[in-house]
Amino acid sequence: MDNAWVYMLQCSDGSFYVGKYQGDDLQTRVDEHNAAKYPTAYTARRRPVTLVWSDWFSRYDDAAAFERRLKGWSRVKKQALIRNDQRTLKAAAKRGFRPAKDLHPEERRSRVTKGGPGAQARCGGDHRRGTE
Repeated sequence: MDNAWVYMLQCSDGSFYVGKYQGDDLQTRVDEHNAAKYPTAYTARRRPVTLVWSDWFSRYDDAAAFERRLKGWSRVKKQALIRNDQRTLKAAAKRGFRPAKDLHPEERRSRVTKGGPGAQARCGGDHRRGTE
């Protein structure tokens, strides 16, 4: 099987998990996350999780490359991808991007609930990298 899904889950604590899956039915993988199939995994302690974005790649190498890139994105940029907000995605891609004061309501809410602009959320399997 050469194809793969890249997907993003939102965890119960508001953080995002990014992963890839080489199966036909992505819901099967989401169900595995919610069942804590891997008890020491990032999502096992942050259930329930909700699928918020996914894309299918016909080449596994392309999926793996995009997954790695997506894990490095800021929280604002991930939220823009989820909303399919091309304007914010383009702006967030620029070096030195700082979100405008007139943030999307979802972004304002996440900053308030996460402890303000300096708060760190976690992304995917890389527990050392914040997404703010």
